[in-house]
Amino acid sequence: MVKMVVFDLDGTLMNSLTDLAISVNYGLKLNGLEEKPVENYKTYVGNGREMLIRRAMGGPTTSFLKRSRLITTDTMLFIATTTPPHMTVVPKCLKSLQKRV
Repeated sequence: MVKMVVFDLDGTLMNSLTDLAISVNYGLKLNGLEEKPVENYKTYVGNGREMLIRRAMGGPTTSFLKRSRLITTDTMLFIATTTPPHMTVVPKCLKSLQKRV
């Protein structure tokens, strides 16, 4: 019997690639690093936040962990600012799942 369903919405029910790019690029800029085109982020996503930032930075550096924390902290304001909510998809999905319980 299914008692709980967990969704990883990022990239599953919504395309948040632009938000991720805006957020990480802002952090890169604050740290004096080159911003990357949104298209590049298609190859940067996967394997978590630190890997995303590492890929955007061009690989590990001696100050990677310090900078990745700064980038993450400084960019939280930009998460979900351009991604349209998929409010038509979520209720349909939930209703479908409810029928199966």
